Amino acid sequence: MNKTDSLYRILPVLLTFTVLASSCKKPDPVLANFTTDPTEVFTGETVQFTNASENANFYQWDFGDGSSSILENPTHEYDSEGTYKVILTAIGDEDSNTASREIIVFQSYDVSIYEGVGIEGASLSDSWSDIQSVFNTDTAYFREYLVDFEIYRHIAYYQNEGVAFVFFNEDSLLHNEDPLLFIYIFPPYAGSTTKGIGLGSTMPRVIEIYGQPESIDEGDGFEGYWYDTQGVDFYSYDSGLVDEIDIYSIAATKSASLNKPLIEYLKKNRKFSVPR
Repeated sequence: MNKTDSLYRILPVLLTFTVLASSCKKPDPVLANFTTDPTEVFTGETVQFTNASENANFYQWDFGDGSSSILENPTHEYDSEGTYKVILTAIGDEDSNTASREIIVFQSYDVSIYEGVGIEGASLSDSWSDIQSVFNTDTAYFREYLVDFEIYRHIAYYQNEGVAFVFFNEDSLLHNEDPLLFIYIFPPYAGSTTKGIGLGSTMPRVIEIYGQPESIDEGDGFEGYWYDTQGVDFYSYDSGLVDEIDIYSIAATKSASLNKPLIEYLKKNRKFSVPR
């Protein structure tokens, strides 16, 4: 047997070994990865999930709210406020891998509360007569209080609407010409401030949006964040959520009879005004 014959006999063996070795090589491991845009949304807003996984050919998404998808780059909308953990499982030929991200969802509202100005249908420049032309007094009930400074506080509660209108004068009767000074907003009122805060928003969210409170009013079972220069206060009653929003006009603090000390006094003692 010559060298050429030997080479031809060995060559098939070498080729077979090479093929077997190649077929035994494991595929590259799966690496799951994705991005979200945006990461903080309001209810009903669309989130785009962009898949950046490697070495995978099948995908399973869990959006954290009971919904799922097998699309490579899905979108999703959340119906309720909260923090949701989104999990992507990327699956390859022989293994799988997971990645997760958090989505923060805030409750969206129609804007109807205007800081330092009023609400939809009622302005802080209105009189009691103006309020009566919009809100049916048959559904309201009234309270009067004699407060310091020889001033009476008159409150017209509309519990079905979740709003109370507050007037001040120097006698025990509420007159048509008396100006509206405060608006108290409480459940079931539906609407938000111009910055997206409504009843049910979290108090930390208030600080995130409005900044640190200019003053804090707190006591047994309640906490209030005051933003005097913006004409809005937010109150929570042991819930950690916004349970009440108060709107008032900064211009009123310059009134001869309703001066700044009186406004501060009324704000400090207003926590007993809305029925619980």
